[in-house]
Amino acid sequence: MIPPKRIEIGWFDLVRALAGGVLPRDRTRVARQVEASFPHDPAGSYTPPRSGRPSEQSDALAVLSVRSGFDLLLEALDLTEGSEVVVSAITISDMPRIIREHGLVPVPVDLDMNTLSVSVDALRSTITHRTRAILVAHVFGSRMDLGPVAAVAREHGLLLVEDCAQAYDGCYSGAPEADVSMFSFGPIKTQTALGGGVLRVRPTSLLDTMRRLQGEWPEQPAGEYLRRVAKYALVLLVLTRPVYGVLVRLTRGQHQRFLKSAVRGFPGKEFFARIRRQPSVPLLATMARRLKSPDLAALAERRRQGRMLLEDLPHAVVPGHEAPHHSYWVFPVTVPEPAEAVTQIRGLGLDPSRGTTSLTVVTPPDGRPPPRGAMATMRNVLFLPLGPGLTPALAASMTGAVRRLQGLPEAGP
Repeated sequence: MIPPKRIEIGWFDLVRALAGGVLPRDRTRVARQVEASFPHDPAGSYTPPRSGRPSEQSDALAVLSVRSGFDLLLEALDLTEGSEVVVSAITISDMPRIIREHGLVPVPVDLDMNTLSVSVDALRSTITHRTRAILVAHVFGSRMDLGPVAAVAREHGLLLVEDCAQAYDGCYSGAPEADVSMFSFGPIKTQTALGGGVLRVRPTSLLDTMRRLQGEWPEQPAGEYLRRVAKYALVLLVLTRPVYGVLVRLTRGQHQRFLKSAVRGFPGKEFFARIRRQPSVPLLATMARRLKSPDLAALAERRRQGRMLLEDLPHAVVPGHEAPHHSYWVFPVTVPEPAEAVTQIRGLGLDPSRGTTSLTVVTPPDGRPPPRGAMATMRNVLFLPLGPGLTPALAASMTGAVRRLQGLPEAGP
C-alpha cells in the first residue's frame, strides 16, 4: 500500500538529528547558518551557500514554525484592533486563528481554481478602508505569480505576506514583490527538519523588531525536539509500504486519523504558549544541515510523477492545472463522491487522502461573501499519493479510477 504522503527525510538524517542534541553549539551561530540559506537576493533566486558562514546580508529569521513566525509578525506590526487581513480562501486553519488572537479580522479572498492564484478582481472587491495586510498562500505545491497581487497591495499601501510552506522546492526563496515570505520545514514539508521555519522580512525595521521580540520568548527544550525526532522515526517506519499495508488492515480504514494526529505540529490546548518559543539548538542544527543540501533529484521525481498523472486526467478535475509553477507537494483532484473514490483506489494498493493536511476554507465575517470557488473545490477534493513505488501502470490504474468516477472513458494509450 502506497501511503498518501511521505516524510521526506532519511534514517541517516534522523540519526544525525539525535546526535546533534548532545553536541555543544553556539545558538546564535547556528541560527545564522540557517538564515544564510536565504541570502538577500532581489532577484528571488536561491543558490545553496558554499560554506556555513553566516551572510551579513540575510533578511531571514529562523523561527520555531511558520505559525510562530506569523504570530511574531502580527505582534511586531501591532495593528489596530478590528483591522482586516485579507487571506487566501484556502489556507491552514491555524492562520485565521492567529489573526483573531491579535484582535484582527481574517477576510477570505477567492482563488482562480485553474491556477490556484488569488483572483485580482475578488481581491479588489474584498479590500476596505480597514484592510491592513494581504496574506496569500501558495497551496498544494503550486506557486502563483505575485506581480498582480503586489500591484494591488502597493496601490492600497498594504503589507504583502506570502506563505510558501507548501511551495518550497529547494530553489524558491520568495518573491521580491512580497514584504514577507514564510517557509516551513515541518514534518510533511519538502526538505523537512521535523520542525522549524524561516521568514524573509524585507523591511529592515520590521525584521529588527521581530528579532528583538523573539529574543524575549523562551527556548524550545532540546529534549522536546529530540523526542519529536524519535517519534518521527517510528512514523517513518510505519509509512514503509509493508508496515503501512498492515496498519490499514488492522485499523479498518481509520489509519489516517492516526497519521493526521501524528503529524500535527502543535497538538493540545496551550497552542499559543507552544508556538511562542524560540527554536531549540538541535532543531536549528538540523535545519542548517538540511537546507545546505536540498534533495533536488527527489523533487524532480515528484514533479515527473505529478506531470504523469496530469497527462492522464481531464484538466478540469485537477485544481491548479494551469499554475505557472508546481512542485506537486500534493496532487489534488475533485471527484463527485470522494468516499467512493477512496474505496476504489485503495483496492488498487494506493491510499488517497481527504484530510492528511490541515487546509481549510476561511470563514468570512458576517456580511461578507463566501469564497464559493474554494468551497466547491475543498468539498470534493481528494489527494492522490505520489512517491516511491508509483509505477506508470499503478498511476494509470489510479487515474483510470478517477476517470470512471467522473463518467469519462479511459485515457488512450
